[in-house]
Amino acid sequence: MKSRVLSPQLWPSGSSRSLCQLRYEPGELELRLKLHFRSGTDDLDGFRAAVVSDPEIGPIALVRYDHQPEPGTEVVIDAGVAVEQGLAAVRRAGFASDDLSWTSDETDDQEPKAPTTSR
Repeated sequence: MKSRVLSPQLWPSGSSRSLCQLRYEPGELELRLKLHFRSGTDDLDGFRAAVVSDPEIGPIALVRYDHQPEPGTEVVIDAGVAVEQGLAAVRRAGFASDDLSWTSDETDDQEPKAPTTSR
């Protein structure tokens, strides 16, 4: 089943990639960022997601899968956005390196790949 919350039309390039994971759960992020998470389902699992727009990189999705073993919320950006640009947007939103449990190990000159942690 395709996600209705995170459709491919959301991403200017037509594709997305995992950038990092915040140490916060959706409820904490709703309070901190004054946003609302919606429920959805994709090929992996059910999830809760919120989408915000950054003036420099466009859409940023915050995603928490229902059966994700580690605590936290994944940050997803357009596949056409450089990793460093995405991390700069996370910093603009008020998050520091200590707020992240992992970051993508991609370099901007290679194809996007899955993060080094499991779901």
